[in-house]
Amino acid sequence: MVQWGVHTPEMDPAQLKSYLEEDLANELRWVLRAATEWHAQHHMNLGIDGYSVQVYAMDSVFLHSRALFEFFTRKTNDHNYGYDAYRLTSKISSRLYERHWSPKLHARLMHAQDRSKSADVNRFDRKERKEHIKNMPADFAMEIVRMWHDFASELQRLGDEDMKGMGVRAGELLDEAIDDAQKVRTNEVTQCHIAKRKKEQKLPAGFTIDPIPWPV
Repeated sequence: MVQWGVHTPEMDPAQLKSYLEEDLANELRWVLRAATEWHAQHHMNLGIDGYSVQVYAMDSVFLHSRALFEFFTRKTNDHNYGYDAYRLTSKISSRLYERHWSPKLHARLMHAQDRSKSADVNRFDRKERKEHIKNMPADFAMEIVRMWHDFASELQRLGDEDMKGMGVRAGELLDEAIDDAQKVRTNEVTQCHIAKRKKEQKLPAGFTIDPIPWPV
């Protein structure tokens, strides 16, 4: 039984569809775009004094991804909608967020807490060594994509036709968000930075920014 609240009133199918398309998808789009911006800035390594786009992108990834992590892993309460708003009976689990990332994310970025402990956390790829959380935007985004895939699949398994349709729509929204994020690598500003760095011989002639390897 969903525990609807003052700030989380019950939604009918039309409202759930609107919330998916306008709110959850908005969080998804900004996670992927900001992660791709961070990824591009990281690889270009511009080193321009006063140009902190990479930090802004990191902050954006962590802010928007946290909203989705909390939605996928928690039930609806008086303050936040959760996975059960969409008739799901089980959360979309994330070992990485729930066991490893959440404590460091809250201590390092969300709250003024004790920061004396290591900020290194597990990577999306288990085979890779731990990394400081500030270098994790692409990993956070990949985990969000994985969870969104699961969310869409679980909706399509429900007996309710409205929910099945939303599962299909969720898959479409993910495809759209991934396509939009690719433009961050290829837009005019990014390409101008790359061309300038190549001209200054600070990047190899064949340098390109590979896309983030999104889970499928």
